[in-house]
Amino acid sequence: MQAAQWQHLVCYFVRDAAQWRGVTIDQLAQETRMGRDQFWRLMRGDGPMRLEDFAAMKRALGKR
Repeated sequence: MQAAQWQHLVCYFVRDAAQWRGVTIDQLAQETRMGRDQFWRLMRGDGPMRLEDFAAMKRALGKR
């Protein structure tokens, strides 16, 4: 339950950060190199987010 809540919060952060950067979610998905479908699957919560996925999102948003 806590992992799902954490993933939900991460998705809100990613959405807000993309908006602040002035990029679309699709553009951000391209920057992660995980592919649009995989990115949207994680954003919808259709599967668990791995640490590698979170790290890819952070890198795409310019967070180190």
